[in-house]
Amino acid sequence: MPIQEHRFDPKKLHSMVSVIVWVGALGVLLLIVDRYFIRGVSLGADVFQNREALEGSQASGFSAIAAFASSLGLFSLIVIWIAETNILIVSKWLKILASLNVFIAVYLSIQLGSRSLLLVVALAHLLTWLFILRARGLRLIFRHKIIAILSIAGLAIISTLMMLSRVDLMGFSMQESVLNSAYSYTMVPSFEVRESFDDNFEIGEVAAGFFSLVQYIFHGIFEFGLLFTYFQGEHEWGGRTLWLPLKLIGIFTGGIASGEQAINVGERYGVYTTFLGPVFIDFGLLSPLVLIFYGWLLGVPYRALRQGKIEWIPAVVLIAASSILWPVVNILSSASGSYLLVCSLLIGIAGKKIRVS
Repeated sequence: MPIQEHRFDPKKLHSMVSVIVWVGALGVLLLIVDRYFIRGVSLGADVFQNREALEGSQASGFSAIAAFASSLGLFSLIVIWIAETNILIVSKWLKILASLNVFIAVYLSIQLGSRSLLLVVALAHLLTWLFILRARGLRLIFRHKIIAILSIAGLAIISTLMMLSRVDLMGFSMQESVLNSAYSYTMVPSFEVRESFDDNFEIGEVAAGFFSLVQYIFHGIFEFGLLFTYFQGEHEWGGRTLWLPLKLIGIFTGGIASGEQAINVGERYGVYTTFLGPVFIDFGLLSPLVLIFYGWLLGVPYRALRQGKIEWIPAVVLIAASSILWPVVNILSSASGSYLLVCSLLIGIAGKKIRVS
């Protein structure tokens, strides 16, 4: 991917990087206050207790500000990498603070047993690294490919360990989980696979954990087929994919529009239905028209990047990550995607102000 030459005003670039990192740090601090001191999440509680505490408490304007600012902090390292491509020297303390922003925000998500934010953030950083290599005119050599493969393998291992931990808390074995979980409704392991789980319990647990990851990745394709076939109910006209603006309106206007999900016949809860599922629930048979417009819209940051406007890398990598996850989940239907998308667009818009002609 050829990218034209790009330059920023060094002083303005340094100020922008500092603001993003420090606002992100403030957001992480606010998120800690919101989770632990306002909404009842605890370090000593397990995943399910923390989820129950969070779901049982009311989100507020403070929660929205904390979520948004901490999402900006998740781009801390990415904007530093972009700045360094412009020969900007960033202090090691700012890099440490940026790393803490990313680590703590992701940890708070993992504490709730959520794998989606970890997956999106990891993919965004991996793709940023690849984009910057290309922006510098470098080709992907064997070493780069090994790093990418090891990163993806590490993600798979962490995701599997998280699932093993959750199943253990429920008092099930992993073998039982892959046969009885919500994912197994459309993806049942074959007799041969189940036999391999039973050969050795310890090895079988790990193997079943990896099979659960396969279910996690691929079940949504089949779930969407069920949703499309059996869905009955009123379409929500943006309630799933545009939930963030609806939620913000509800929070700051006292509940005029909360963006709460309706109960629909044919929809199974606790499963993903690819990127298309929430879009179909929102717009029904008009979804293709919505997707055509959405597809055109996603190309705008990429075309800007091709013109040398490297400040759009955060938006491009997030869009690329959402495209990779298209067969699995719609990241716009969760906070881990919507807040990040808004923040990435703001970075691109702000970068225009500091770019040298």
